[in-house]
Amino acid sequence: MALKQIWEETNMKIIVKDLSPVLLQTKNVFEVADQKLFRYGHLVLPCLSQNYGPTYFCKLEKIN
Repeated sequence: MALKQIWEETNMKIIVKDLSPVLLQTKNVFEVADQKLFRYGHLVLPCLSQNYGPTYFCKLEKIN
C-alpha cells in the first residue's frame, strides 16, 4: 500500500531492489519464502526453535 501511495500521489520514481543474491548468504540461518510468491519483497518464515519470524522486508530506491 505504501508503494501504491507513492506511485499514485507523488512524482517520485521508486524502484524495488532485488535482494535475492544477498539472501543466499543467509540460507543456512533463515528460511525465506519462495520469491515467486512476493513481487515487492521477501518473507522470512517463522522458526519457533530459534524464536524469530515472520518478517517481511524490501529495499526501495529513489531514482532521479
